[in-house]
Amino acid sequence: MSDEEWVTRMLEGDEVAFEQLIRKYRQDLYAAIYAVLRHAKDAEDALQDTFVAIYLSLPGYRQQGLKTWMTRIAVNKAIDHKRRQQRLRQRSVLTDQPERAEPPPQGDEADGRVAERLLEAERRETMSRFIGTMPEGYRRVIEAFYWQGKNQQEIAKGERVAAKTIESRLYRARQWMRERWKRGEEQE
Repeated sequence: MSDEEWVTRMLEGDEVAFEQLIRKYRQDLYAAIYAVLRHAKDAEDALQDTFVAIYLSLPGYRQQGLKTWMTRIAVNKAIDHKRRQQRLRQRSVLTDQPERAEPPPQGDEADGRVAERLLEAERRETMSRFIGTMPEGYRRVIEAFYWQGKNQQEIAKGERVAAKTIESRLYRARQWMRERWKRGEEQE
């Protein structure tokens, strides 16, 4: 059976045809995703997202090379996954990221790194305390954006509000945190 015949059967609601298609192209799609992410677990996650996207996008398929079309979706999902991971790393101020493995420092360098780590741990603790005392609406948006790596549209969909509302809540939540942070420094 040709790929186009499989697509026709899938569009008619034949789930077995979709399962067969997945079995046939799973390794190829995984290889394309892994080439972008270079991490097995992340590649598996992105592969699952790819299958969902392929299934949802089937009605838009234009019979122009199924494998190429699916690979393009897979690479785009891998890139999205990679961007989400980078965004999470960039916002590590609000998360408890594991320490990087580094050779043990020597002499004055050791004292400086210990002090840096202590200051960072204190800042994280303060940040967690601030987030814990935030109004519920702000806290949900901050956690979804920074900890879960969701974009504003994804949060808006989950909250069932407009993306502009989420943008506004993020802005207000950051303002709320700045004010509390500043007050905390003034009291010391």
